[in-house]
Amino acid sequence: MGPKSKPKKDAKGKVKPYEFKPKKKNQKEREELISYDDASRSDYLTGFRKRNLDRIKKAKERDA
Repeated sequence: MGPKSKPKKDAKGKVKPYEFKPKKKNQKEREELISYDDASRSDYLTGFRKRNLDRIKKAKERDA
């Protein structure tokens, strides 16, 4: 391991708490645009109920 850095001190000589500065993302990464098809979105959202009912139906047929 390399040498450890000394803790930063304020004007009175007291040690400052650690400061976390998140890394800034590139401009290209922030400008990502997500597009979707309304029909596909509607089918996906309404499909939860359909798939659930299908699972229940298959389970009943399997158990019967």
